[in-house]
Amino acid sequence: MNRITSGTPNYQPGTFDKELLAKIPCPNLRTLANEGWLKIDQDGYVDLDHLHNVLGRVGTTGLPQKVLVGGAQKATAEYVAQQLGEMATGKFNIFQLRGSNLDHPGDTRILRENVDPTRLDWMLSFANPNQRIGNKEMATIQKIAAKEEPTKLFDRILGVAELGALVAIYGTKDANGYRSISAEGVRSLYEKARFPEEWKAKLVQTTEGPANADKVGLFKLVGALIDIAYRQATTTVGQARMGADLAFGRERHLDDSSAAGLKTSMCPFLGAKPAPKNQTDQIHGG
Repeated sequence: MNRITSGTPNYQPGTFDKELLAKIPCPNLRTLANEGWLKIDQDGYVDLDHLHNVLGRVGTTGLPQKVLVGGAQKATAEYVAQQLGEMATGKFNIFQLRGSNLDHPGDTRILRENVDPTRLDWMLSFANPNQRIGNKEMATIQKIAAKEEPTKLFDRILGVAELGALVAIYGTKDANGYRSISAEGVRSLYEKARFPEEWKAKLVQTTEGPANADKVGLFKLVGALIDIAYRQATTTVGQARMGADLAFGRERHLDDSSAAGLKTSMCPFLGAKPAPKNQTDQIHGG
C-alpha cells in the first residue's frame, strides 16, 4: 500500500491509498492526508505537535486549535497506549477513529463506510441557486439527516458542529458577506479528499508551506455553529415547539445555549473529545 512516512510525504497529493483513506471518517483529516499536509507513519501515527502546526496552516488558531489537538489525542488514547506504552504521549492514530462518537447517528452518512455517492448527491441537492452551501443550507441538511434515523440531542449537536465548522474553515464570502462552499468544493472534500479549489486559490506561502491567511478563532467558529442552530429554530413552528419543550421539560431544539457547548463535542479535526460508544451511550442516558 502507498503509505507515507514520518518524514516528507513520498507521494503526490491526491494519490493517498484509497483503502487507507476509507479508514478515516473525518472529511478534514482525510483531505489533509490526501493533500500531503499531514505526515503519518506506516502504522497510522501522527505527532500532535505536527497536527498543531498543520491546523495552524489550515487556519484554526487559539483555543479551537488547542481543543482540536487535545481531541485528536483523546480519540485514540487507549489504542495508542496499548500499542506504544510510554511512547504514547504526543501521538494519535488516524486509522483508529471509528468506534468513537464520530459514528454518531444523524450525520450525513456520506462517510459511514467509504464514500456513499448517493448520500453525497443528496447533500449537494440542497445547494442554493448559485450552487453553494452555507450555514442556511447546512441547517436544513443536518435537520433532515437527524430525522432519518433515531437521534438524541448529543447526536444533533455533533451534526451541527461538523457541518458548521466545514463552512467556517473552508467557506469563502460573497459580495454580501455570506460565507459558503461551492457544491464542487463540498464534493472535493468528501469524494476526492481534496481542498476546494477556491479555498486553495487564497492560500499564501509561508516557511512551512501553503497556509490559510483567514484565521478561524473561537468567536468565528462558535458563531457559525450558533448561526446554524438558530436557523433550525427560527420558524414560528420551531419557536412554538421550543417553548413547549421548555415548558414540559423535554429536550430542546438546538438553540443558542445548546450551541455554546458545541466546541466540546466535535470530531478530532473540528474540535473535540470523541468518546468510545459506550461512554457516548452513558452521555445519552441510553
